[in-house]
Amino acid sequence: MEYVVDGQNRRIGKKVNGTLVQGFLYQNQLNPVAQLDGTGNVISRFVYGSKANVPDYMVKGGVTYRIVSDHLGSPRLVIDTAAGTIIERIDYDEFGNITADTNPGFQPFGFAGGLYDQHTGLTRFGARDYDAQVGRWTAKDPVHFQGGSANLYGYVLDDPLNLVDLRGLALTFGQQIGVSLATAVGTGVGAALGGPLGAAVGGAAAGAATAWLVGGEKSDIAHAAVAGFAGGLLAGVAVEPLAAYLGANALQKGLWAGGVEALIELLSNAPPASAACPEERPQHR
Repeated sequence: MEYVVDGQNRRIGKKVNGTLVQGFLYQNQLNPVAQLDGTGNVISRFVYGSKANVPDYMVKGGVTYRIVSDHLGSPRLVIDTAAGTIIERIDYDEFGNITADTNPGFQPFGFAGGLYDQHTGLTRFGARDYDAQVGRWTAKDPVHFQGGSANLYGYVLDDPLNLVDLRGLALTFGQQIGVSLATAVGTGVGAALGGPLGAAVGGAAAGAATAWLVGGEKSDIAHAAVAGFAGGLLAGVAVEPLAAYLGANALQKGLWAGGVEALIELLSNAPPASAACPEERPQHR
């Protein structure tokens, strides 16, 4: 068995004994909008709404189904919207192993909204496959140690009950610290050169650039830019009265603004308690 991957590292098909048996069409880097059979015919279409990683509705064979998912995006129920009957129910353990499935293969989504392969038991999240049997990725983190963990195969800091990694390389707290520091530098330079607005522009540019350098997706880059702009503006405004009172020069004002922005970024990006101090969970069971 082998997978077909396109130039954007998206899984677009599966072959068994050299024959294509399944395909996917995507609307972006992560979300499939249609499932195909081996000849390229559309067998299912997916409609996204309330969650970014799993569809709310599936249209298959002319019938519309509601996909009910949990807080992680794991499908739990698939309901025929016309008849109101439950077509599929899926239960998982804490690591994402399927403990019960009343209709295997009816739809392709699995734990945390990833693409589930019932033949291998692997779940695809963006850049990597997750193996629920061992609670680990099957490949190293593409951003290596920039992910902030010494375990390049570890999945969401061993806290799969609360955390998700939809891309297989999501920005971790360690990466966010790097973004914060770089944004602080940009903010400081901007404040030294052009006051609060300059601080905002510098913060946005530095935040976006750093998120891009550590392998962030468009959403990560946009978030870092917006956070950098807002934090830079706030930092620039905050130091203006103090700078005026103390008669600080442009360099001092810039350094102060950078320090305030670094604090803002770190506080706003702090991980939840479960991520900062995850429970000890066995990797093999």
